[in-house]
Amino acid sequence: MTPRLRNRSLTSKCSLIARDAFRRSRLRLLAGATVALTLVGGASLGFALNQDAPADPVGLQGVWPEFPPQSLSVDAFSPLGGNWASWSEAAAIDVAELYSLADKDLDAQREALAKVKSRVRVLERALRDPAYSMIREELTGVYSSLKLRADLFEASLNVVTGDARTAAGPARQSAISDVRNALSSVESDLRSIPNGTAWLPYIKAEEVRRSLDTPAAADVMASLPTRLDPNAAGRNEQQKQFLNRPSLRRFATAVNNYLSNMRVAEQGADTAALNERLTALVQAVDAHEDSPTSETARAIREARDALQQAAGPITKPIDDLIRKNYLNYNFRLVADSSFLSKMVATQDINCGPVVDYFMGARIYGNQTTTTNANLQFVPSNDSARFNLTVNGVSNSRTNAYTNQATVSSVGQHQFYASKPITFDGDRFTLGPAQVSVNPSIRHLGVSTKYDNIFFGLFRGMIQRKAMTEANSRLPAGRAHAAERVRENVLPEFNSEVDQQFGELNADLAGFERRMANKGVAPRSERVRTTSERFLLDAAIREGVEVSGSPPNIGSTRGVGFTAQIHESLLNNAADRWGFAGRTMTDDQVREELRQWFSDLLGRNIEFKKDENKTESTTLIFSETDPIRFRIRNGAVILILRAGIVQEDGEEIPPQIVEVPLNLSVQGDQIVIERGTIIVSPVDPPRSRATQIARAGVMRRKLEQSIKGGTRDAVIDIERSGRSPMQMRVQRVDARGGWLTIYGV
Repeated sequence: MTPRLRNRSLTSKCSLIARDAFRRSRLRLLAGATVALTLVGGASLGFALNQDAPADPVGLQGVWPEFPPQSLSVDAFSPLGGNWASWSEAAAIDVAELYSLADKDLDAQREALAKVKSRVRVLERALRDPAYSMIREELTGVYSSLKLRADLFEASLNVVTGDARTAAGPARQSAISDVRNALSSVESDLRSIPNGTAWLPYIKAEEVRRSLDTPAAADVMASLPTRLDPNAAGRNEQQKQFLNRPSLRRFATAVNNYLSNMRVAEQGADTAALNERLTALVQAVDAHEDSPTSETARAIREARDALQQAAGPITKPIDDLIRKNYLNYNFRLVADSSFLSKMVATQDINCGPVVDYFMGARIYGNQTTTTNANLQFVPSNDSARFNLTVNGVSNSRTNAYTNQATVSSVGQHQFYASKPITFDGDRFTLGPAQVSVNPSIRHLGVSTKYDNIFFGLFRGMIQRKAMTEANSRLPAGRAHAAERVRENVLPEFNSEVDQQFGELNADLAGFERRMANKGVAPRSERVRTTSERFLLDAAIREGVEVSGSPPNIGSTRGVGFTAQIHESLLNNAADRWGFAGRTMTDDQVREELRQWFSDLLGRNIEFKKDENKTESTTLIFSETDPIRFRIRNGAVILILRAGIVQEDGEEIPPQIVEVPLNLSVQGDQIVIERGTIIVSPVDPPRSRATQIARAGVMRRKLEQSIKGGTRDAVIDIERSGRSPMQMRVQRVDARGGWLTIYGV
């Protein structure tokens, strides 16, 4: 592969760097000088000596960019001042070295990577150290970008230096297994829908199954990539929608991977295509970090798929990186046992009469039963498991009557009931309840019809004998009491729990239907429990959308609940709002959002009205990405791509408008403070003055439409048959692409 022609000479680039560095701080001068020296001393000299016979690129030469992204520029390290100043200077130099590969052989490239990875480890330790909590936002900003680039550099280097043909052989059986599993999944899916089996011949289901372990498999599947492509020419909307079913997309991916694996095993990797597509991926990652749009998301997904086609299983390091950073979960919930137990925890005290018959005696009296319900967590990696428990004690005072004697007794029967519950992310499954009883009966006294014979002379002896007889029956009496407790507790416990969780399952099913209708049903989810925590993760995306990244270091805690929302979830949801290409007033936008969320939640949602608002703003939304969100530096940044219609009817063309919304909790209120609105043009006009005027009008209009405010930090959660449970939001954290809500 020949080196790419550069748009600007190395000398002019170095001149620009040095001039810019000189104009800025000492740190910028140091990093800029490093880049300049590297380029001049290495790239220019090497180019001059080899211009007649250019050497083949080594490692990531020609693939990796010549300059770091803005998030790793010299300016990005400057917020880490104070005790971090010298470290930041050295880190900036190490980053510059990672982006100066022209004179570096493989060993030198790996050495540059090792230095950057060492910087990443320092940041990881600092983020876990409470001593640095005051600069956690600044640390996260540098760490997230640096960690991603270090991982991407390492994965890319492993790909370009690997032996694709050798890797393809062992991967064949795994590829066959993936096709077989995906085929079973798609067959099950198609059989579950009306007329779905009519598609089985189209996807060659039976032919593929029969040929999988034979040399003919590749020929049988050769036409499937085109057949399964929802965007192939001639598709109508119904066909596109059908072919985008998750089961069919998984089958298409498995088929493509199998075919590329077989091709690479026979021919080896297409080196030129590999380098080209790896370059495209690196550029897409940089572009997405700078401005996450549907186009950059698509570019990442397409580059990943193209890499797989070019080099087969050798691209697994890249595939793993994309899954981890762009196809990960974008909603996470962690709740400890004390928080979830509040949902079921209750104490009941019931009093009532005792009427019984046992061993020839009629028994009457009163009893008081006290029960305490709780939730125990059971460790599980494949589902969430709990035991709903009830601890109780029944205290009774009774008299047992026969035709010869009356025995007065007190009882204290302790019991424990447990019912296993499993949650798979969609519904709760209940197991049979078990009840154990520890009965205790003590006789207080006895009277007989013979007590007054001979003027009561033998009363004591008669009563002692009667008490002895009564005590001899205590084991049977305790067994009888235990059985009575089981008969009273078990049916009622099963009935109440089954009813409540049946209602909860119905509510969950309704919510899942509403999520599916709104296009925000999870693509994948995972639930599990430890002995103290419930964890739920979900990835909400469709088509070529991306989802989450690993959560920020130190972003969860051990008490209450932690809810985390990635900016990709907000962006994917915003694409479902249907504002693209429309002209709407801000009141219409507000009403449609209110209706959208009301439909999703299944209850009426009201937004606070601005009583001081005097005029509406008419927005002209862009055809693509009309609303986007970024989460950085303590703020959720609302990004609008829209123009406006002015009062005289003149239109201001689409602008990129950034509205920072800073979130905090003050007392019982969540406070939303709007920051400074920034307006920049999508297509800059020729006149700077024109743009300044347009930006001023846009800013004034949107300041009237988008204001801060407050929301209740204390939320009542309804509980069936009981008083509501209060959930209190204690803190809100917005950094590194994640909005994290802490509460109890």
